[in-house]
Amino acid sequence: MEEPPKTLMLLLSFLSLALAFLSWKYIETPFRDKQFKINQKTIFTCSSVGILCFVSLGIYGTSKNGFIERTVFEPVRIYQEAIGERASGFKFCKKHSEYNAQLNGNICKIGDVAKEPVGLLWGDSYAGSALFGLHNELKAKGKAFYVLLSDGCPPLPGISRKRNAFGCTPDKQQFTLNWFLKQKKLRDLIWVGRFQALTDKNTDNDFFIDGLKPNLKLLEKRIIEVSNQVFSNGKRILFVMDGPNFNVSIPDYLSKARLFNSKVNSNFTTVKVNEQRVKIALSAEFLSEINGLKFIDSLDLFCGP
Repeated sequence: MEEPPKTLMLLLSFLSLALAFLSWKYIETPFRDKQFKINQKTIFTCSSVGILCFVSLGIYGTSKNGFIERTVFEPVRIYQEAIGERASGFKFCKKHSEYNAQLNGNICKIGDVAKEPVGLLWGDSYAGSALFGLHNELKAKGKAFYVLLSDGCPPLPGISRKRNAFGCTPDKQQFTLNWFLKQKKLRDLIWVGRFQALTDKNTDNDFFIDGLKPNLKLLEKRIIEVSNQVFSNGKRILFVMDGPNFNVSIPDYLSKARLFNSKVNSNFTTVKVNEQRVKIALSAEFLSEINGLKFIDSLDLFCGP
């Protein structure tokens, strides 16, 4: 969001001083005047009535969800939906999960939940953001998938984070892959992760692969190893490459701009595709050399070739 103009800030400063003067003159000064007579009963009565009014208004407002359905609050409603959208995949999975004894925990199910799952969506928060759309697509085709998401932990065996942040331990994703390989009825793997976090030299990288600082060669080697394991078990892979990475959350930023009726700064809403490819590092050329691997180039999908 753009900063408010200096003239507006100056005007607000003078307004606050004027309000402070009025408060001092008509509220504070009368109470300090010894000739101003007011008994305790009147004070407590007025205070009780004021508190009751505010509490009643608060209860009524809560019951109406802050009157969010009123037309005047439409920008606020859009902003709330944008904020919720970022975590929609994880929220969806909390409501649509079932216990799995082999995993010793719950697993999410999407699509036509009455059907037996035929695949697995494996990923981090990037996969979570695509979950709802995939759910609708699978449901329309009468298919179901299992979902295993790990926020802050890209889907790569051997990956971990400093101090095991986000529960990202070296064996976590390997355990998920081993489980998938043993499931004969699960033939398809949709593999989605923010792998740029492992190769971007401009970020404070707190990830490790097998205890080593990650780099592009290590990442490519592990992708080849996982692909060979999956293919040797008669399964298929759809690998989803990183998409454009903006400096701000686009739904959040655009919703705020509409909420406050402010001008959209194109520096926040546009990226240069070539620069993004350098940051992502993992290339379509590399993935195309893995025999049998299908992939989606998200930059091409969203920004064009």
